[in-house]
Amino acid sequence: MGQGAPLPLTNRTPFGTEHTEAQGLDGRTRAQSLSSADVDLGEMRTATEGASGIQNGKARMRSQGPPPAAGYEDLEPLGAGTYGEVWKAREQGTGIAVAIKFFVHTSGPRWELLQEEVRQLAQLDSVRGIVQLKDVCPDASPPYYVMAFADRGSLAERLEEGPLPAGEAVALFRQVAEGLAYVHAKGIRHCDLKPGNVLLDARGQALIADFGQAHLGSDSTPALGTFFYMAPEQADLKCQMPDTRWDVYGLGALLHVMLTGTAPRHDEGFRRELAGTADLSHRLARYREWILRAPPPRAHRRVAGVDGDLAEIVERCLEIDPARRLRDAGAVLAALARRERRRRQRPLWVFALIAPLLLLGLMDTVEELARSTAVKTHRASLDKQLLDKNRQQAQLIASGVQERLQERRERTEKMANAALYKATVARDAKSLAGLVTEGLLVAPGKPSGRFFYGTVCDDRGKIITAVIALTKEGKSAGTRNEFETVKAFYPAEPSRYALAANYSWRDWFSGKGERYDERKTLHAPIRRPHVSVPFVSKLDDVLFVALSVPIRDPDDPNAEPVGVLSAGISVKQLNEWLKGEGNRDGEGGGKVDFPVLLSQKQEGGSRYFVQHPDKRSRPEREKGPPAFDLSRLEAELAKGELSGTIREYQDPVDGKVYQASFARMDDPGLDWVVLVQHDPVKANQQEGPLRAELDRIRFLALAAAGTLVVLLWGWLYWLLRRSERLSHA
Repeated sequence: MGQGAPLPLTNRTPFGTEHTEAQGLDGRTRAQSLSSADVDLGEMRTATEGASGIQNGKARMRSQGPPPAAGYEDLEPLGAGTYGEVWKAREQGTGIAVAIKFFVHTSGPRWELLQEEVRQLAQLDSVRGIVQLKDVCPDASPPYYVMAFADRGSLAERLEEGPLPAGEAVALFRQVAEGLAYVHAKGIRHCDLKPGNVLLDARGQALIADFGQAHLGSDSTPALGTFFYMAPEQADLKCQMPDTRWDVYGLGALLHVMLTGTAPRHDEGFRRELAGTADLSHRLARYREWILRAPPPRAHRRVAGVDGDLAEIVERCLEIDPARRLRDAGAVLAALARRERRRRQRPLWVFALIAPLLLLGLMDTVEELARSTAVKTHRASLDKQLLDKNRQQAQLIASGVQERLQERRERTEKMANAALYKATVARDAKSLAGLVTEGLLVAPGKPSGRFFYGTVCDDRGKIITAVIALTKEGKSAGTRNEFETVKAFYPAEPSRYALAANYSWRDWFSGKGERYDERKTLHAPIRRPHVSVPFVSKLDDVLFVALSVPIRDPDDPNAEPVGVLSAGISVKQLNEWLKGEGNRDGEGGGKVDFPVLLSQKQEGGSRYFVQHPDKRSRPEREKGPPAFDLSRLEAELAKGELSGTIREYQDPVDGKVYQASFARMDDPGLDWVVLVQHDPVKANQQEGPLRAELDRIRFLALAAAGTLVVLLWGWLYWLLRRSERLSHA
């Protein structure tokens, strides 16, 4: 055959060796050739090849210069392998780019082995998806053949940039499977599918290349591929019939590496172990052992865009047992077609799922229409009246409680005068007890009822004096009705307060919330008037809220506090205020079933219940106020309105749902919130007679919806059966 002449599609090998398709190379010769130290398997190539290695190979080829190729010019190196070198060139006259493979290693039986690649390409000439053979020159030195040039390089080079999107990976996978299906139909098995043997043309279409390991179906000589892309049963030097399932395993490995960036069952440590083993038989045995005990590939299931059908195709291609593997490339294409049909049918299934929801919506619309004729107007009017009334009540309560708190706070602030300052500096407990008693707890001739205790402590939280209002029984008073007498418990009764006690952890001293876990830590005193969170008195378990002010030199407003004055209001008294303000006559007045009072936000952003009918909201002794999820209320407060309503409010303490109205105190120093809650069940008691009619309408709507669902499912079933018949036509 003359140099540059086209290769006829005959059974004569292009380099003059008579060789029929059915015979193949002598099995012993091929086995000897495959066991050589520099066989392609020994190179241990994986999904991608290092860019530095490719560049070094090209540099070496440039330094040696291109081999002679008559009729071609502008040769540029593309890469070198075990058997030869590949150069890019242009045809003289036409300027068409081609790839020329020079067989620079042509000695011994390996030369016969390499000739088979050309023979297999000749069998597949003009097949879409296969690198096309253009010219063969067996008499050149070195011999070479010319193939169509793939402008975008190999899939391995593309994967150096990272895994492919699922859609692009499936498109390339289908193209390779289509080309391989024709290869299988011609009785040829490629036997070495991997990213380096898949080229990409100018349009990005996949082309199968490198048929150096390809076998005919009747050829029982060994055919080894590349580790981690080779089926375990293929990794055997014993003579065996090549199986299309070998290529199916390679197909699955291709799709896996395109999706994840790594070959299936690949392990870098094991790869290095194989690379350090000289004996090929031992390497193959270790490879088979590794594949058989390695866990099934699952990384592809975590890739975006990989559905269950596609994941199943990957896993069926990579089955260890050949009997459970897809039988050939045609079966792979059939599986892809089934997946595509299911993807096309998916909108129909979605429609089938949405249709019942639409019917339920129709039913709900009918029921709502019936409800609106009998209940809607009445219910809306009643809700509005209740919410407006509750909102007005909340405003009245908030205003009244704020007025009382402001009056008591002003009283406390006036107490922080020069006399109190001097007595605090002097640690004069007796004088301080007198000042606190007259200023906070006693009005001329009788108890004042404003506060039920008062304390003065130094700047380290140590109590100097404590004065408490008592009942007839000698217990701490809880309300003004119980208030009978006043007694200075400290220092008159020092056992009540430890001499070395540190109360700086209390919120009324630090303003940072109750710090029960930091009792041994010294906290700085408040620098401005403060209203504390609710806490339980250590003396007799009375629940209090404290109004506290810093004690400093009145002539120097910026001076550091020398102590803190604290005045307590029992929560019982606050509850009396709530009920009294809510039951006042006038607009918005009337009995309040469920008033709730919440304290201001503390340093950590928490808001606590000061008064709630449910005892679970009460703080326990030696513990801070319990925290509840008040995010729903806080979201409404964040809108900036002083008052508002919440139609469906779930109380975080008892878990029930209420219609609630809230009002906040406009004093920045308080930031307390009053919440009036109304049980909606009471408002709905008059709706009972209408529910039977609404249930009847709902039953009719459900019956109609069920009938329509049956009709829609029948229509969908007919469409799917029709689509299936057309796909097989």
